Amino acid sequence: MPKEKFNYKGCCLVRGSADLTVIEGDIEVFGCRLGKKDSFHIPDGRQIPLYSREGATIHLESDSTLKYMITPINPIPRSWIRLVDKAKDSRKIVVIGDTDVGKSGLTLYLSNSLVNDGYKVGIVDSDIGQSDIGPPTTIGLSIIDVPQPTYWDLPLTEVYFIGDKSPVGHLLPMVVGTQKLVSKAFDLNADIVVVNTTGLVYGGPAIALKRFKVEAIEPNLIIFLERNGELRQLRQLFSKRYELYNAEVPTTIKSKSREERISFRNISLARYFKKPVRLEVEMNKVRVVNLIITRIPNEDEYINMIKALEGPKPLYIVGNHHTAVAVYEKSIPRDYLFKVRRLLSRYFSDVRITTIQRYKGLISAIFGTKGFLGLARVEELDLYSNKIILSTDIRDKSLVKEVHLGYIVLDENYNEKSTLKPGHGLL
Repeated sequence: MPKEKFNYKGCCLVRGSADLTVIEGDIEVFGCRLGKKDSFHIPDGRQIPLYSREGATIHLESDSTLKYMITPINPIPRSWIRLVDKAKDSRKIVVIGDTDVGKSGLTLYLSNSLVNDGYKVGIVDSDIGQSDIGPPTTIGLSIIDVPQPTYWDLPLTEVYFIGDKSPVGHLLPMVVGTQKLVSKAFDLNADIVVVNTTGLVYGGPAIALKRFKVEAIEPNLIIFLERNGELRQLRQLFSKRYELYNAEVPTTIKSKSREERISFRNISLARYFKKPVRLEVEMNKVRVVNLIITRIPNEDEYINMIKALEGPKPLYIVGNHHTAVAVYEKSIPRDYLFKVRRLLSRYFSDVRITTIQRYKGLISAIFGTKGFLGLARVEELDLYSNKIILSTDIRDKSLVKEVHLGYIVLDENYNEKSTLKPGHGLL
């Protein structure tokens, strides 16, 4: 296991995964001041700037190659420092920017700086693809009154489950979830709430998401992190109604590759599947969200009509008066699929044909009376007995009040495998 102890002055940029301990001197990490014997973990895929004006001695340890560099540049731009006083007069703040411009760093720096001045801060992380607060695929809330050097050890106050890594196809849940967590933060006596957003800034869905999220939150201040005019349309949209602040993109920012983003999600997911067990949940005793489980009226009649087509019959047909989902054990031939679809289309405006195996591995969230309990992976879905079997760290099924199904399929090691589209089959 590589270890290294060294002195430096200025900024030391450390890339995770690494564990750091201050041996001598003082350092500052995103507004969090650390001294002798203080230590913290830097997660894989994250780069953390350690600034020491007078010089410090630190000890680094990693389970792989140590990655760091020393530079005289202060990692915190002057515009970030000036922002703190302006933020004190703002009850609700939204941070907007493209990917890899420092949104998470600015959000943490601003929150820590406000906490240093005696404020209780709520941080809402709505970047569902690279969640720093809560698991990937969720919007997370953390209430802090003690500065923290990274997001890794922030308390998780509550989450809103989206179930996907991209907001596209989920614009309404993204807006609703963000607003609910902002309100929750104030219910828990936060003085100021800072909302970090996704890096989706190009195209119609991006503009719509940012517009409706801002209109739902009604922030006192919107912070723009911009490199080359990519936020021009959003700036024009908000400038007449909201106060805007332009923050610099730090020169120390490093762009993350697609592989690094996937790796970070998988590492984050692993925190919620430490010792999973199989948990059987009776779906008629809990609230099941984002899953069609109601049998259609006169189901047997439609199944007999399908049998007359001289092909495999479905296990069951679920839906309502407008939607019919024919569920098979395994895939059926394409020509026969078209026949089934054509037959059901005579009676239903929305016809879907799927297999029960498509839902094995689906990421899910479990909620109790007091909120989020943990993540789960679908192992079996049985609409005959109305049961769902989950792999989860939750062991007491009496705590389970709601199961929310998502769109990401996890493999047997709980890593990201594939994605189902919104509106697919039973979803």
